This record gives sequence, structure tokens and C-alpha cells, in this order.
Amino acid sequence: MTRQKGQVLVLVAIMLVVLLGMLALALDGGHAYLQRRQMQTAADAGALAAAREYCAGRPGWQEMGRHYCEDLNGAQSCEVGLDPTRQRTVQVVAEITVPTWFAGVIGMSSIIVRAAAQAACSAPAGLGDMLPFAVKLPDGVGFEEGQTYQFWYKTPSQEDDPRGAFGFVDWPWLESGEGEAACTCSGGGTKLLECVIAQPQCAPWVQTEKWWNFPEPGAELNPLIDALRKYWLCNENGAIVPIYDKREGSGNTTEYYVVGFGRFVINGICTGQGPGKQWACKGVPTPLPCGPGDKIVQGEFIESVSGEQPDPNAGYYGVYVVHLLR
Repeated sequence: MTRQKGQVLVLVAIMLVVLLGMLALALDGGHAYLQRRQMQTAADAGALAAAREYCAGRPGWQEMGRHYCEDLNGAQSCEVGLDPTRQRTVQVVAEITVPTWFAGVIGMSSIIVRAAAQAACSAPAGLGDMLPFAVKLPDGVGFEEGQTYQFWYKTPSQEDDPRGAFGFVDWPWLESGEGEAACTCSGGGTKLLECVIAQPQCAPWVQTEKWWNFPEPGAELNPLIDALRKYWLCNENGAIVPIYDKREGSGNTTEYYVVGFGRFVINGICTGQGPGKQWACKGVPTPLPCGPGDKIVQGEFIESVSGEQPDPNAGYYGVYVVHLLR
């Protein structure tokens, strides 16, 4: 009988360990799973915050990623770095050590929980809120941040000039009355376009890699350049402009093939030679290279976050959308 009692005690001890192991799996495992979801949230937030700062060229992007990952979302530690295999891609690994309640019975006093995320900056699939100021992609290449570009106002027969070209475009939505709910601009002609230059939010939503019918405006050129000068010359925030690489037609049938968007900071404008025809921001060399009949707008493209959806096929010209890859 004593031997049988001893065997029962051994079996009970074994079963108790098994039961505690099952309890540890259920409770500690469930708690670890919840912490895993929290770490994924922390990693996602850190990656998005770091990518936004990194693509904007700000030096504290890693610190910002850790702030969102650790301070705001509860991770004990976060590794923030770049993915060496992809451009403009930030990766974050969030970690926390979770103490166990029952798993100590099987030798586990704590569980290390990790989660990883990647966020990237890609060209947006479409944008609104931009100037009616279409810029020709010079020589089919992109723009370098910080470099000054000069765009000449040209007719379609001249716009292949390698120096680059620009043209004002009309939003037909406004003249049909569809845009009045989005802005205070209405009517037509020069006054309408001057108003739209002052209020970029009047622009329609335009997608990339598509042909768009943007009629040539029935407007005087000099008042439109004056509006650019009044509202956007030396504005360090710049304004978004559509970038095209092909143009066809004329007048109301003019179509542009939009390949992307850039945020353009205007630092110089000229409408000819001599006093009263050239304007430049402080520190910009003058006189500008403007001939007697030239109309030139010059400036720089800067990095900018905008848009809602990425487009892997669109060209990247400085305006981007931040999104999670995984």
C-alpha cells in the first residue's frame, strides 16, 4: 500500500507539472501574444515616424523613430535603421521582456517578445492641392534636391529645350462650376487663374502615368507670373506642381502626360531685362539669365510628404507618401 501511495504521489507531481505547463502556455502564452501585438504597433509607429523624418532630410529621424516606438507605444528598446537593399526604407525592431506567471515551473521566468516593421517613401499615385503650373521633365530625367532649375515659358514647338519649360494650365472643373465647393475661385480667364494660384486647394485630384486634358488658359501671361511672384516667391514651403514628360494638342484639346509631382520653391522670377523685370530672394545671384523676351521662373525642388497611396510605377521627384511595407 505504501508503495502504491508513493506511485500516486509521483504521478500527481508529474501531472501537476504538466497542468502548470498547460496553464503557462494558456496564460503566459496569451499574455505574450498580446505583448506581441503591442510591439507590432510600436514597430509600425516607429517605422512610419522615422521614415517621415528621414525622407524629409531631418537628422533626428532615428531618435524620432525610437520616441514613437518606446516612449509612445511601450517598447523597452527599439533598433532603428535603414534597409540596405531598398532606397528610402526604414526598418524598426521593437522588443520587450515579459515576466511569466507560471512558466517558471518549466524554467522560463520571462519571455522576450519582438516585432519588426518597415516603412518606405514612395511616389504618390495621385495628388490635388497644387499650382496650375506644369513643369516639363528636362531630358527625361529627375530633379536633384538643392539644385537650382530654370524653366522658360515656351510654346509647344519650343518646349523640348533642354533647359526645361513650364506652362500654366486651366482646371476645366472650375469653369464648369464643379470646384466652387472646394475653394472660393470661380469664373474664368485671368482672374480665375490668379485666384487658383493663390489657392492651390482648388486643384483637382490628378493621377500619375495618365494623360490629362488641361486646356491652355485663356489668360494674360504677365498677371499670372505676377501672382506667382506675389504668393510664392521666396516661400520656403514651396508649392506642389505637376510634372509631365509629353504634351499634345493645343488650346482646349491640350493634354499632358503627368509622370509625378514636385514641391517647388521659387527663388527667382524674371520677365525680361532691366529694372522692374527681375526679382530674386536674398542670396540668389542676379541678374537672372533672362533675355528681352524671356519669361523665366527658377527655384529648387525639396522633399515633401503628401498623398495617400503609393504608386510603384510613378516617378519620384521629391513628393512622396510614407507607407508600411510590412
